[in-house]
Amino acid sequence: MTVAGRIYDSLHGIIRKLRPSALDHLGIAEALEEAVSQWRALHPGIEFGLVVRGSVEGGGESVNITVYRIVQECLNNIVKHARATRAEIRVERGTDAGRDCLIVTVSDNGRGLAEPEALRATRFGVMGMRERAEALGGDLKVESRPGAGVTVMATVPLRGRAGAQEMAEEM
Repeated sequence: MTVAGRIYDSLHGIIRKLRPSALDHLGIAEALEEAVSQWRALHPGIEFGLVVRGSVEGGGESVNITVYRIVQECLNNIVKHARATRAEIRVERGTDAGRDCLIVTVSDNGRGLAEPEALRATRFGVMGMRERAEALGGDLKVESRPGAGVTVMATVPLRGRAGAQEMAEEM
């Protein structure tokens, strides 16, 4: 194999990781179910629950990737830092400030964050999740108490800033 071929294969692998193919052919609900199943298999010491309520499809590519990546980052943080035995993921359709949105809540029963750590918005994972949600006109909140786990709640408008652009492109 040539150097160019190896570079191509490497870049192709990176692209697959950046954009989960399950979103393309399964939709957000089934892609999350597949991802959570993988987390269960890799981390049998943690009980992962997933609840999807309402019609969560139809938000478009940006919304789906944002929701998927927020859940992925939360689960990664739980596995790496929380010392949790249980993680609960909820994705439901709702409204926020009169806008149709997906509400993503990920909570665990782990050790929680120390107060100053919880308030620090400079943590790269939290910062990235917040930036993803805000880019679509949503928001992200992190709540925690030492010894009582962490809850991350993101609100992602279905037709936010990027969603409106996607809708215009679909027409």
